[in-house]
Amino acid sequence: MKDLLVHEKLSTEDWKNIVFAIDRDSCVMVLGPGIAIDSQKNRLHDKICQQIATHIGYPIIDNSENFLNLSDKLYQQDGGYRQLLDFIQDTFRSAIHGDIHNILAQLPLSLYLSFSPDTLLLSAFKDLGYDPQFQFFHFKSVENESVKKKKVSTTLVNPTSDYPIIYNLFGSTGSVVDEDSLILTHDHLFDFLFSLLGNFPLPEVILNTIREAKSFIFLGFDIDSWYLKLVLRKFKLHEKKQLPSYALFWQSFDNNNGAVQFYNEKFNLTFVNNTVNDIEVFLDELLVQCKNKGINVRKKITASTPDQFNQEILELIGKAETKLVFEKLEASYKGKNKQLGNLMILKAQFSEIMKNSANGTINTEDFMISINSIHARLIEFIESN
Repeated sequence: MKDLLVHEKLSTEDWKNIVFAIDRDSCVMVLGPGIAIDSQKNRLHDKICQQIATHIGYPIIDNSENFLNLSDKLYQQDGGYRQLLDFIQDTFRSAIHGDIHNILAQLPLSLYLSFSPDTLLLSAFKDLGYDPQFQFFHFKSVENESVKKKKVSTTLVNPTSDYPIIYNLFGSTGSVVDEDSLILTHDHLFDFLFSLLGNFPLPEVILNTIREAKSFIFLGFDIDSWYLKLVLRKFKLHEKKQLPSYALFWQSFDNNNGAVQFYNEKFNLTFVNNTVNDIEVFLDELLVQCKNKGINVRKKITASTPDQFNQEILELIGKAETKLVFEKLEASYKGKNKQLGNLMILKAQFSEIMKNSANGTINTEDFMISINSIHARLIEFIESN
């Protein structure tokens, strides 16, 4: 066990570890419910708890299960489900993302896993001019085929810092039709864990990214959240020994805290004492550290015209960045079924060529001829659309 498990601030070596992982596209950001804050730095879950407590005339108890304890009681009342959804949707949809989400969106990360159902980070990305992949876990997917089909209707591609994934583990408040994905009670939480740990795992591209990650950053969790231990085990963090992972939770605690020792021993997790302001300071410093290392961070961009987009694609083809070309075109033509269908046929042919090359079943000359043919058809595709 390390002599010091809880840091008041990160050391130079700690920063080097984090930046090293980010530079190699091997750092995953995991966001707890406490990161769901508005532009005034108010925790949205606290606001919802206050509304529920006032409505049912029940005192708020300061513990990690506060929301579920309160929502359980309201959920069981006549009209409680509707009222609970009103509190949640009104709070989340009226919230405006603040500095924390703005900084998170600038960091050159490939995968953001969120334990809050809000879309504040997605909004921050869009304000910067980016359109990341977004999907959420639906805890009812195992038992409900119609829900399963709806959930997997959006295909995720391998995340990169240029085309990251935001994945909400606790459902989404983004649309009324997604409301049944929200975890509102302890029973829902149990169903979520059974689904996640059982027969309906996360999408493969997310699992692969988690498996290959060298380090994780956890922000805004409560150290007493018992379900977090199960999720970390699912993420196989107990096997991650290349680099330490880092956690800025909501409490301050010392090195004798039993939970701190458990997380450190089992998951190689280093804690930093913090408040909401400290998390913002940490992210600001992380952005600076990335820039000092020469890592490109996301900057606000203006929407490109079709001509600018096509020129970008042509330049990528010229550099033989074929995989990235397909990812960008898929994102651009999402929802345009005819064009997307033709693109996916072309992508499947490209994948087969790369597979044959990896297996050694195609010689160099034939490989180049095939790739050039794919590039020519890609150019034809963008010129005709």
